[in-house]
Amino acid sequence: MARKIKPINPAQKYCSPRQAAWVMGISEYLLYRMYHVGQIPGAREIGGRILIPVSWVMGEVS
Repeated sequence: MARKIKPINPAQKYCSPRQAAWVMGISEYLLYRMYHVGQIPGAREIGGRILIPVSWVMGEVS
């Protein structure tokens, strides 16, 4: 059974890769690849957890 994905709260600065991939309609695998090659501006890794900027997901940052 697939896990539920929480909707992105626009008041937050960051979201999970799973949430970002779901909103953007791409696979998590592609999102992780984009992160590792540096295609996601402002993404960061804290304690082994990758955080994706909500502004980038929503298309406010190119």
